[in-house]
Amino acid sequence: MSKLPSISDALDEKMVTSVINKKFNNFVPAFYKFVSEWIINAYSNFKDIEMYMVLIYLVNNDFKFYRKNGIQVDYDTFYKDKTLEIEEIKIIEISRDLHIPKESVRRKIIYLEKIGVIKRTKKKIFIDRSAYETVQPISALKNISYLISISSKILKKENEIPYYFSSNEILEGIKKHFSFCWYEFYKFIFYYYFRWRKELGDFETLCIGLLLMSNASSNKDLVIQDISIEKWRKRISYADKVGLNSMSISDITGIPRPTVVRKVNSLIKKGYAKIDQKNRQQLATSEKDQAENLMIVDLLRNDLSVFAETGSVKTPKLFEVESFAQVHHLVSEIQARLKPEINPLEMLLQALPGGSITGAPKIRAMQIIDELEGNARGAYCGSLGYFNYDGTGRFNILIRSLQRYGDALSIWAGGGITVASNFDAEYQECLDKVSALLDFLNQFADTSSI
Repeated sequence: MSKLPSISDALDEKMVTSVINKKFNNFVPAFYKFVSEWIINAYSNFKDIEMYMVLIYLVNNDFKFYRKNGIQVDYDTFYKDKTLEIEEIKIIEISRDLHIPKESVRRKIIYLEKIGVIKRTKKKIFIDRSAYETVQPISALKNISYLISISSKILKKENEIPYYFSSNEILEGIKKHFSFCWYEFYKFIFYYYFRWRKELGDFETLCIGLLLMSNASSNKDLVIQDISIEKWRKRISYADKVGLNSMSISDITGIPRPTVVRKVNSLIKKGYAKIDQKNRQQLATSEKDQAENLMIVDLLRNDLSVFAETGSVKTPKLFEVESFAQVHHLVSEIQARLKPEINPLEMLLQALPGGSITGAPKIRAMQIIDELEGNARGAYCGSLGYFNYDGTGRFNILIRSLQRYGDALSIWAGGGITVASNFDAEYQECLDKVSALLDFLNQFADTSSI
């Protein structure tokens, strides 16, 4: 250290809070991205967020030890070895500090030992960091560095600090003083997530709620001007583009879809989420949209019947409305049992492209598309998915997608045109469909004016 730091140069916490609150809309997208991605990553390890909290509590005891003894450990040194020695596991202390029942803590510790995350060698206890997924907090480091960088830009604009710090500068600073910074980081984690778990009842509901807030806070109508925290709270409550979609939430978080549905209903009952009932009801009763949906259902039932056992093709779901972040969709579900001699991949290849893309009659529709469109669609309207070893799998239709050609990004959108279509409404639907991707891309636009 070349000179002693000046005590008077220290940032005033009240001043920082006041400035951030005034420019809250500039701060909040990065904040909710950070807290939502962290808890999603926590769930991905054991499908049990409480268990992950117990694990990082044990790790944090090492940070406490370093701090107590004046030891500074950098990032590379901390993660150099696959194993990390920890102190004696005290069930009562963990239960008290994390507000988890003692017996539940005990079961989680036993499970962590069973799968090899916690190991005992004579009198020593180790955590085997190669035995679970999120070993190094790469994503968390990047997100928190970006969040602090955004905060410094806000403070610089208000002339509260002489210059702002880039994300890379902050990232390197955290890595250099990792044990100190991550001890403070875990203090925030425990306080923030357990406070909201107490309010919402469980971590899975919190995980879903934070994802919804992250989606809503990136709404372009909330980031085009400076908005205080009070105004932001009012506007976020009435944001037109706040939507719910159990399927996409399940895909992003890894939480099973039936669980997502229950948790979303809980958020709605507690007033933390809502459904756009007006537009939802209009879609549910639209004869035009039902006619389009029924055409696709008939087409897909026909495609499946070629490969399915006689009488096994069923439609358990018809004309159900699912709400997405930007639009509502009318959803139907078709099930069938394949003939024993049919390979699932063969069925998939023969059924593509999907009937929701081509319309009917399928072959003639594809010929017309080929005649009218000057360029190939590439991956758009194709399919992406996977097969498991047991023959099960999941595939989608690539519609909400980005394609890169050199330095150019392409975004596609379209809709089904019928004799009942309204030109302006169909065009607006296309804009609604791409708005989420455009909002996402705008997050990476030049923000030097913030």
